[in-house]
Amino acid sequence: MDEEDISLWHLRVLTLLLEVRGAKRVAQILETTQPTISKYLAKLRAHFGDPLFVRARRSLHPTPKAIELAQPLNELLTISAVRRSSAAAFDPKVSTREFSVLVSEVGMIHLMHPIIGHLEKEGPGLRLKAVPLDSRQIEVRLESGDADVAPEAFPAAAPSMRRQLLYADSYVSVVSAGHPRLAQLAAIECFMNERHVIVASSNRGPEAHRVLDWSLSSKLHPTACTLGSPIS
Repeated sequence: MDEEDISLWHLRVLTLLLEVRGAKRVAQILETTQPTISKYLAKLRAHFGDPLFVRARRSLHPTPKAIELAQPLNELLTISAVRRSSAAAFDPKVSTREFSVLVSEVGMIHLMHPIIGHLEKEGPGLRLKAVPLDSRQIEVRLESGDADVAPEAFPAAAPSMRRQLLYADSYVSVVSAGHPRLAQLAAIECFMNERHVIVASSNRGPEAHRVLDWSLSSKLHPTACTLGSPIS
């Protein structure tokens, strides 16, 4: 290869830089070092004859040239991923593939055991890697190939993300058995008028929990609601 040639990996790095605007964060996603990402960026700059990014405070701001490249890059990487996945049929019996799963602490407890059991039956050579969940980077990590699946609920995720219903769950409220209006709490009006303590979810946890927190907080009477400290 000529020294000026770039690979799909270089283009993937450029796409991630456009997404997260930071070499350190891209290095974390790709499990490499920040100097390595800086080296890739230097080659991309030489190839396109443009700075591509300029530093402003603590983030990288794309140049007009980099913004112009964003859509063609996404299309190219999508086509490449589709072609690669359809190149050969997947046979779990003989595959040694490692699947990366973005999972929360709750998901680790309730989901990983049955998933591991299923993989053991379907393919003895298959491997599973549990990656700590950070819902703020869910789309970037899935699109970049850093993770294969995220078995959680993300109401605000982009419509382009492929989804499949795995299970339905519900939430419950805990109330004292000696509550003076216990019999009336089944009525929504009575429930909303009571004083509540909401145990807030972690900022790094499932997005669905944070949506529920916001929904309850906005509907409960402002003087009757006490927010609990976030838990992880």
